Amino acid sequence: MKGRLKFISNAVPQIYFRLSSNEYLEYIPFSDYVAFSQQRGVALERFHELFRLDEWRKIDSTEQQSKELKFDDLIAELSEVFVGRVDDISEVKKILKAQPNGVLWISGKPGVGKSALMARLVRDYQNAPQHYLTIPYFFRIGHSGCSTEQFLKAALLHLHVALGLPFKPAVTIDEQRQQFVDLVRNAGECIGKKILFLVDGLDEIYRLEPAFISLPFIATAPRVLWLCAGRNELPEMETSLRQSGAEWVFSTGLPAMDEQDIRSMMTAYLERLKYQLFARDEITEGHAGNRFLEVLTHKSDGLPLYVRMVIDDLRRGKWTLQDEDKLPDGLRAYFEQILERLRVSDTGTVLTPLFCLLAWAAEPITESTLRLLLREHYLSKSERWEELFRKALDHGHLMLRPALTPEAKTGWTFYHDTFRQHLRESVLIRDNREWALEIEFFANVGYGRSQAAIL
Repeated sequence: MKGRLKFISNAVPQIYFRLSSNEYLEYIPFSDYVAFSQQRGVALERFHELFRLDEWRKIDSTEQQSKELKFDDLIAELSEVFVGRVDDISEVKKILKAQPNGVLWISGKPGVGKSALMARLVRDYQNAPQHYLTIPYFFRIGHSGCSTEQFLKAALLHLHVALGLPFKPAVTIDEQRQQFVDLVRNAGECIGKKILFLVDGLDEIYRLEPAFISLPFIATAPRVLWLCAGRNELPEMETSLRQSGAEWVFSTGLPAMDEQDIRSMMTAYLERLKYQLFARDEITEGHAGNRFLEVLTHKSDGLPLYVRMVIDDLRRGKWTLQDEDKLPDGLRAYFEQILERLRVSDTGTVLTPLFCLLAWAAEPITESTLRLLLREHYLSKSERWEELFRKALDHGHLMLRPALTPEAKTGWTFYHDTFRQHLRESVLIRDNREWALEIEFFANVGYGRSQAAIL
């Protein structure tokens, strides 16, 4: 028997355990209750009395389930691209420290970096467990976890683990909601520190389940704080938040990156190319400037997503640090330019319908399902089909990321939902988009929701 097993509320190290040939049960734990035992008959009963194995297994199972719903990979990925913006982070932390409880709201336009900010906060607060119990959740349309039911499951698991309790969810969603509300109202005092819910993508769950927005205001208590983030594209949602008593962290939304923030981001990710960026620094009439950064700040509108795409194109040789005048005017223009690039090769011919299929999919799609949906493509009969398919996924890396399907298989979806929305509107791919919608519909009927669900 190895490891630390639960004895009542304390952990008891098990040093030695042996069942001898003459049926003696021998064990040596470190415990005030017993230090050594060598018995027949009641030895097993005493062992179970000391080591609550069933209780430990339930708690261990709860901890394992909790790990699966902590968004560790997404948080690591988003935190990695969050560079600079020291003032924004400081402002949020100052408000969270001063606020005893309630609901706070961070809005912003698509691509401004709300999710990266939230991921950075999750990382920072999880590194301060003595002051906060941090419970993160990231809603994403196209992800199986984008539902009230999945949120409740994750949040209840976090709370039960923190309280050292086995978790048995209620049967119905209404019962789970009440179970969650009751637990939150008691947990603040029991845990002895602030409970901080960090919920990103509030607008995405609102589009699917508007009733979710009431949950933070119902599940509230002293030392329970909700920080929610989302796009500012839904006036009715923000009106509801304001009427319910939410407080705005930034009165006009999360500020865009300034030139210094963008410089920090470029420096962090350009590797050796950063020296070419520094070479553009110049002083004119006592003013230090860098024209590439000035133009990039203007054309990107301070959106980290745009800057990330520029960095990737610079590293792949699509741009040079002398090409600031060639940069697209805004995020939508950049998306259109990417689609234009795809039209001039066999790889692009495959990637365009692949993008369109993912644009309609409500969940990540596995590679095997993508191949199935693309089986009618005229290039699928080519001897180079497998090579073209692999190259298409490789060339699409700027906009694609791997994600788990509801069956826990690896699939593909978009790095950022703004590109999905753009694909649904762009005139450049209208015919492919209509074809993909028809294919998705028949796939949904024939192969089931989990493989090709449509919104």
